[in-house]
Amino acid sequence: MADGTTMMAPTTTAATKERYLMGRIITQRQRRHLEKNMPLVSPAGLPYNGPMLNTDRINEIHRLLHGEHWSARKIAHHLDIARKTLRKYIQSAVQTPVHCQRTSKIDPFKSTVADLLEQDPTATAVVIMQRLRPLEHDGGITVPRYYARQLCGPVYPPRAFVRMEPGRAERFAVDRGHFGTLDYTGDKRNLFAFCLVEAHSRMLFAEFTHSQSFETFVRCHLHVFEALHGVARERWYDNLLTVVAEHVGIHSGTPIQVCCTTLAPPRSSKRNCFATPT
Repeated sequence: MADGTTMMAPTTTAATKERYLMGRIITQRQRRHLEKNMPLVSPAGLPYNGPMLNTDRINEIHRLLHGEHWSARKIAHHLDIARKTLRKYIQSAVQTPVHCQRTSKIDPFKSTVADLLEQDPTATAVVIMQRLRPLEHDGGITVPRYYARQLCGPVYPPRAFVRMEPGRAERFAVDRGHFGTLDYTGDKRNLFAFCLVEAHSRMLFAEFTHSQSFETFVRCHLHVFEALHGVARERWYDNLLTVVAEHVGIHSGTPIQVCCTTLAPPRSSKRNCFATPT
């Protein structure tokens, strides 16, 4: 190494051990590691500290102490752990993690931020930083933004979703997607999928095509109606260019609902739960 010291590889031999012992003074723990053919350093070059005390080793400590009546020195030598660590686990088998109370740069200014948000709940983190700079706040914008979010809650409340449970033969949900291209001996053609979901049973019908024309779109409808032996009362479409000509009003982008008023009511039969065209 650069500082002149030597480090042993993870695997050792008898001759290497003797040369290592003659070349430097080692501790008793390192000598025990050499006798057990254990590496003094990890493969990454970090000092070898041995395995951590898991539940089995803690139970072994108390078994040797209370069952075998071994001394603490003998247990520490047998399990190859420090006496200080041994005393700690003898006094308390389950160690409670120590949580340090960390301070933040925003702590002296929390009252100022709270007063500002009380006057204007819509104040952004940029505005808060502009008020804190003259007060000698040298921190960044992340901590004030996080603290303001804790006081006022999220800027955009989570959207509420309602699960829709249509009845049998009541609704079809229709959409279309792109699935890359297919190569026909050098002639690449786009691949599209026509997907229809029966909203009650969640049954999916998919048909792959090479065209997005209106004729192909209608033909896919006929195929799915034949496969399902009927149609539903309503068909809901996503934002498809074949279906949507333009967006009107504040509800632009919502699914398009098409009501089939020329269809008869659904027939209740064991074979078919859909409405049949008249």
